[in-house]
Amino acid sequence: MPDAKRLRGWFGAALTKKLAVISLPPAFWENDPKRNPDVICLLWAAIILDDLEGYKTVQSIMAVEKEEQHLCDSILSRTEEGIGRLLCLASSAEMRNRLQKQADRLKEKAS
Repeated sequence: MPDAKRLRGWFGAALTKKLAVISLPPAFWENDPKRNPDVICLLWAAIILDDLEGYKTVQSIMAVEKEEQHLCDSILSRTEEGIGRLLCLASSAEMRNRLQKQADRLKEKAS
């Protein structure tokens, strides 16, 4: 088991960072674990420290992240549906290929 005092210090700092990240619009959420700690690591720390408030906070963070992931999945699904419908309207295979390439390029730049 890790040293409880050091873990508590890390947990407090990591929780503060995580709360700061999720308070931003999702487009600004970073993947760098030093700036945006993994919520599972936060959960583990709350359990090891037997920290009820920390545990509840981590659960809230998980809910926010899950909702955002659900929203992103929904947007991606709708985007793919819309692209598919556009491609069906293309008058030729050449136009379909051009539109598909443009859609792929835009999706890549947007992510």
